[in-house]
Amino acid sequence: MLPTNFLYVPGLRARNSSDCLHSSYQGFTLIELLVVIIMVGILSAIALPAFFNQVQRARQADAQSKIGVILRAQQAYYMENAQFANNLESLKIGIRESADYAYNSDQFRNHQTPSGQRVSGARALAIPRQNGRGYMGKIWIETDGSQPTVYSVICEGDFGATDFMQSKAYCP
Repeated sequence: MLPTNFLYVPGLRARNSSDCLHSSYQGFTLIELLVVIIMVGILSAIALPAFFNQVQRARQADAQSKIGVILRAQQAYYMENAQFANNLESLKIGIRESADYAYNSDQFRNHQTPSGQRVSGARALAIPRQNGRGYMGKIWIETDGSQPTVYSVICEGDFGATDFMQSKAYCP
């Protein structure tokens, strides 16, 4: 006699572990495993370079942002002191060197603008520690008539280059 909570279905029997040894469903074949491993390898070969490229872009965006902060701090320093700061520490903005970039700020003199004027101002540098793109920003004041105008520019160098934009106030 069967218990009342047991359902009997004719032709259906319970499987046990010994049934698996004799069935055709014993697991994956070597070919199936190799196909999966090859597919994972191909996807990794596609995805990893894209991921590392995004990491490099994030580092570059951080350097560009910090150059912008330095230039704005130079502008504020000029408004308070009637001159640009000679170094990054004088700005008191807390930008420190990172594992990817070293930062610096100083003054420049007698650089040519796109309009042909010779100006003095301040520059900010993001110098790559490894093989990355360097960034330089400059800020200066041009006086046309009686109204002074503040200009600034941020330029991107080639990989490993630090000598761009040395004698000009605009990007090459």
